[in-house]
Amino acid sequence: MVEMKALLCSKSENMRKLADMLTKNGVSVKVCPAEPLDILQECMTQPPFAVLIEEGAFEYRELVRKISAQSAITKVYILCDPFTPYFDIHSECKDIYYIDNMYKHTDILAKLKYSAVDIVKKDYISRETLYQTADNIVHTALNELCFTANYTGSAYLQSSLVALCLSDLKHSDSMCKTIYPYIADQFDVSTASVERSIRTVIKRCWNNSSDEAHVKYFGFIYSKDRGVPTNREFIMILADSLIREMQRMTSAYKVNSMSAI
Repeated sequence: MVEMKALLCSKSENMRKLADMLTKNGVSVKVCPAEPLDILQECMTQPPFAVLIEEGAFEYRELVRKISAQSAITKVYILCDPFTPYFDIHSECKDIYYIDNMYKHTDILAKLKYSAVDIVKKDYISRETLYQTADNIVHTALNELCFTANYTGSAYLQSSLVALCLSDLKHSDSMCKTIYPYIADQFDVSTASVERSIRTVIKRCWNNSSDEAHVKYFGFIYSKDRGVPTNREFIMILADSLIREMQRMTSAYKVNSMSAI
C-alpha cells in the first residue's frame, strides 16, 4: 500500500474531527497552524500529497504558487463553508482545488484517496514500460556500435544486456555459470554456442564502429588501438554504462505494478 500524507492547516474543532476521521481511514495526518510560513516549511521538509486549508483563514494564493513551484505531487485543497459558495468569490486557478463543504468529511476522504491514486499512477512505472525502456537503450547502443542483426550474437548481447539493465541478471554474475546459461535457456541453444556467437560478433563488428562510440560506451581504454575486448569486458563495461543511462531515465519513478495501490 502507498502511504498517504496530508497536512491540515488549522486547529479548529472541525479540522480536529476531520483529522481523526482521516487517521482512522489510513491517512497519515499532521496538523499545523494556519500560518503561511509554517505551512511552507512543512511542505519543504516532507512534501505531503495534500494540503487542506479552511476558507477564510488567510490569503492563500501566493502560498499555493510557492508550494506548486517546489513540489509536483502536492495538491492544495480549500475547504469552503457551504454557506459561502466559492464559485462566487474565487476565480479559477489550476493549482487550487475547492471542496464545497468542509463538514462533509467522507466526501473529503474520497477526494483525497482519488488524488493519491492519481499521484501513484504518475509516480510509478510499469514493468512493461521499464522493459521497453531497457530494450530501446540497448538496441540504440548496439546500433551505434555497428552490431547488426545478421549475427546471432547480436541477439544474445541484446538479451543479456536488457536482463542486466533490469537486474534480472546481476552485474557480478559469472559469465559461464549464470549469464551464458541464461541466454542459452532463452534461445534454446548450448552455452558453448552462446559464448562462440558473442565472441564472433564482437570480433567482426568492433572495428566497424567509431572511436566516438567506443569512448561513449567504454572509455578511452577500449579505443581501437587497444584491441578487441573479451566477451566479459564487452558485456560488463557496456552494461555498466547502460545501467547508468537507465537510472537517469527512470530516476523520477518507482518500479511497481498498479496492484500495489
